[in-house]
Amino acid sequence: MRRYKLYVEDDRSDAPVLVSVECIDDARAQEIALRYLAQSTHNHAVEVLHEGERIFRADAPMTREQTYASSANPRGHSSAPNR
Repeated sequence: MRRYKLYVEDDRSDAPVLVSVECIDDARAQEIALRYLAQSTHNHAVEVLHEGERIFRADAPMTREQTYASSANPRGHSSAPNR
């Protein structure tokens, strides 16, 4: 068994949530990471490390609402006119 660290980026927290898992190989660690990513709409990315080396990273697909919000207000600019 190998020990992996999963860093789950959750929009409710400023820092990633650290989850430690033991599993047989990298493929199983990746599968577990993807489950974490899918279990909540608050989880927007996950990264898997083994002995400090990045094995895998995935970002959640943007929802229609997130896509609209980012295109309606690109780079955080205010929609109010400049005066």
